[in-house]
Amino acid sequence: MCTETVGYFAKRIAEPPQPDVKLADLSPMRAVGPGASPSDRSHAAPPQRNRNNNGQPLQIWRAAYTDGMGVHAPNQLIFQIDPQWDRFVAVGGCDESIIDRENGTAVARDDGVCHQNS
Repeated sequence: MCTETVGYFAKRIAEPPQPDVKLADLSPMRAVGPGASPSDRSHAAPPQRNRNNNGQPLQIWRAAYTDGMGVHAPNQLIFQIDPQWDRFVAVGGCDESIIDRENGTAVARDDGVCHQNS
């Protein structure tokens, strides 16, 4: 008798360059998702600056991050972008505090155009 096992392996890409403006230094124009509204009954925390949605340090793929936004999925944060900025730099994914329980997708969009989907 044996137990079926399923595994998923992915190669981690190189870290992107550091941004000139950090996402956590900006205020979202709009937040949509669990915890983003006073009428939400999901008991999820609102978007968290520099922490995951449980208030713990951000950690993706065994790498700790001191800057960023932690949200409960599904969620959407909309920011005002300065036209003088040249690029958007980000690492997205499921925080390791929930990796055993959930799957997730991080998507970066600009005016509805999907630039990165992980």
